[in-house]
Amino acid sequence: MSLNKALVAVSVFPGGIIFGFYLFYHLFASDDVIKLLWPLISAPVCAVIISCLITIKKRIQEKYTFDNLYYNSVACGFYIVSGLFFLRHSLDIALYFGFAGSGITYISSITYCGYIAANTKERHRGVAGVYLFHFTGIVVASALHVYLLTNDEAETKCGLVMLGSSIFILGILISNQILNYCGLNNYRTSGDNLWNYYNARNWLYKNRPDTMAIHQRMDNRYRQPTFAIVKSKESVTIFFIVLVSITNFMMFCHVTFELGSAVFLTVFKSGGSCWLLLVAEAGIILSLSLQTCLGPKTIYTIFGIIKCAVLVCLLLFFDSYSQSNAYVIYFFVCFLCMGVLYPLSNTMLLEVANPRNCEIVFSVAYLTQLLVLFIVAFFSKRYSEYVSDFRSFIKILYIAYIVMSLLAIVIVQIFSPISGSLIEIRNYLLGIRKSKTIVSFRDV
Repeated sequence: MSLNKALVAVSVFPGGIIFGFYLFYHLFASDDVIKLLWPLISAPVCAVIISCLITIKKRIQEKYTFDNLYYNSVACGFYIVSGLFFLRHSLDIALYFGFAGSGITYISSITYCGYIAANTKERHRGVAGVYLFHFTGIVVASALHVYLLTNDEAETKCGLVMLGSSIFILGILISNQILNYCGLNNYRTSGDNLWNYYNARNWLYKNRPDTMAIHQRMDNRYRQPTFAIVKSKESVTIFFIVLVSITNFMMFCHVTFELGSAVFLTVFKSGGSCWLLLVAEAGIILSLSLQTCLGPKTIYTIFGIIKCAVLVCLLLFFDSYSQSNAYVIYFFVCFLCMGVLYPLSNTMLLEVANPRNCEIVFSVAYLTQLLVLFIVAFFSKRYSEYVSDFRSFIKILYIAYIVMSLLAIVIVQIFSPISGSLIEIRNYLLGIRKSKTIVSFRDV
């Protein structure tokens, strides 16, 4: 991972702390779930705002300018303010500012690591690196929850970690800007030459008719059909991959996560949730390693099938083994697979999203994921108040999760294209098929 991608990826670390703190001290601990929606909703709202601003700027300039480090610097300002309010124990205000920064860095970091990459494998590793740093922040918040007994002490420690990490990241981002100004480090040029060629000629953000006209000029120049135009599959593909991304946040489902934490607690005696998250983070590292030799579509299918098989075992042996040490093995494999799959759906979403509106697509997917997490938590707590057999409700959730996971695998196999150059994938989804005749873009 290059220096620029590492700087952008590490910028999501404070956002992971905010999300983890929200999970453990609010969503899992409070009974008033509706009240907790408002701080959470500030993240997708800011994500939508920054996405609209980036999209408007792209439409005006008709090129991508790689201003993501500026956006992350602004997000660090939100994180610093959030850390200060944590130290003052103004938790609600701290969460609002923290989630605002999280929404900005989520959109900015993923798109930057995807567009700056020189090739497919580098792009996959870059996106996985973003999720690795984000998940590390969640693990830190989990450790604060497990090993600090009082909320006030946890808020103080969280504020110090937020403040220290945000100031450090902001200092590095400013230093990188100075290096870029002095010509020592260029972070505004992609490693993909085809991407740079399209970007320099304002071809990236053309609509479908204009894009087809560009390729028609190639046909006219060579006086032979070098490109074939078929029906566009872009909208349908993006819609279904967004649905696949919803399964990401089922890892943090109220029932699933708490049950896994309780099972791990029977073995490790303390820190059940922390150990569970470490297993999931190990899965992200495994995913990052596997993407050096396999595509995200292949990895998603293999580990998705394993996850579904383990979920079936969890469901079948729920009554018999839920209190035994053997049950830990099922949860270990399940959360390891969840960790592997965690960055893959958004990697595929980055590949299929048109550069014209990529940020908008990610902000909508982000909003959908958080709303699903909130809705599941809401109904889990509301339903548990009115039923005597909560085990039946847990089984229903597991069945729903298994069905969703199987549908996600089928959708990926049908709709997700084979990984390649972002320009080639875009043209493929727009219905522009390249013939066997190879055209040199330098001759256009």
